[in-house]
Amino acid sequence: MANFEQRQARYIGLLSLGILILLMISLWQLGLSPVWLVVSCLLFAVVLLLGYRRQKIQLIQVFSRANWQLEAIFAEDFNQQIKAQYESGEVALFEQQLIALSEHLHHHKSRYNSQIFVIYQLIDKLDMPVMVFDQAHSLSYSNNAFEHLYRQPWQTMKGVSLDTLQLTCKNDLWQFTNRNLARHWQLHSSEFKEREGQYVLLIASNIRQRLRESELQAWQQLIRVISHEINNSLTPVSSLAQSLSGKMTVHRDTQALHVIKQRCEHLQSFVGRYAKASEHLEVSPSVIALQPVFDHVVQLFPEQRFKLDCRASRCMADQQLLQQVLINVCKNAIESQQQPDIYILLSSAYSQEKVVISVCDNGAGFANLDNVFTPFYTTKHTGQGIGLTLSRNIIEQLNGELLLENTAQGAQVTIILPTLVDNNSH
Repeated sequence: MANFEQRQARYIGLLSLGILILLMISLWQLGLSPVWLVVSCLLFAVVLLLGYRRQKIQLIQVFSRANWQLEAIFAEDFNQQIKAQYESGEVALFEQQLIALSEHLHHHKSRYNSQIFVIYQLIDKLDMPVMVFDQAHSLSYSNNAFEHLYRQPWQTMKGVSLDTLQLTCKNDLWQFTNRNLARHWQLHSSEFKEREGQYVLLIASNIRQRLRESELQAWQQLIRVISHEINNSLTPVSSLAQSLSGKMTVHRDTQALHVIKQRCEHLQSFVGRYAKASEHLEVSPSVIALQPVFDHVVQLFPEQRFKLDCRASRCMADQQLLQQVLINVCKNAIESQQQPDIYILLSSAYSQEKVVISVCDNGAGFANLDNVFTPFYTTKHTGQGIGLTLSRNIIEQLNGELLLENTAQGAQVTIILPTLVDNNSH
């Protein structure tokens, strides 16, 4: 089938030929000589040809400008805009509708971009990691909470594969291949399209925090019951032993009652100390300088080698409670040393809107990470198994997080604290 230009040329040609024939017949009837008849027909044919050529150029210009505008729309380049050349008629209406279409799409795209911008801004503020993967399952985008998983900004890992992120996807089921991440994080996924591309939105929720809250409530209830029952039993026993010791005349009996009283007091003290490990503390967070805190901890252990790296100078915490936590952690590291020449690295660094404090040693590491927070569990002969539990309770009530892990060098305790006050925390 011939194109539009060819059909138009054929139609104009036939029409012009008919007009020329009618003109020749009319001029022949008027009695013009053959020469003037030919000249007149040629002149008329030239006028028709020039008029047709001009109309064709104008028509092509209309379609060319419309095609140029459509190409700009497809390319989403709304800075390019044609101007209407006609004020009335079908061509003018066509131009006006084309301009209106471009303006409508421009407004729609601006609103869409605004909505996307707001959504990404909200995602950036979320405290749970959100990752976006493209069709090749490469990391396309993530928020600042990405560091909760991988301890580095997501920009440094943009475009990496699932293997690098220790992730797997089988039958639309996303999972961590890393055992530690899989134990503490749950993944939720959904697919969406953006600019003809297929993407996967992956959200990681911290199940460890929810489990920790349930665990804490259970232990608090258990401790209240145990403390109540033990104190009700030990108080009269201790009082009775004290009363009888004054009436005994045999030294051995007096000494035995004294031992009973001491053991009652020791058990009451132990129960009281453990009850404090899970109770809500009165914390007074403020912006504190970390270097003096580090210096104070180091001064308490003059015989221990320390390495200090205080790159984050300030954080939001209760200074006395944070000092107590660092003292507990360093004391554990010193007491668990099985060989000489062990050093402790005490460091701090900024990570987005958080401060990360690390206590590392080059010792043997934690003997059993699964039980370090289990009440009364300890690998030390003189330990009571409440130091790390109390430390975790303190850090959590400072809106922070305490993590334990074994590295290639030894044990590492990581404390994550905010840099600013969280007004919604208390």
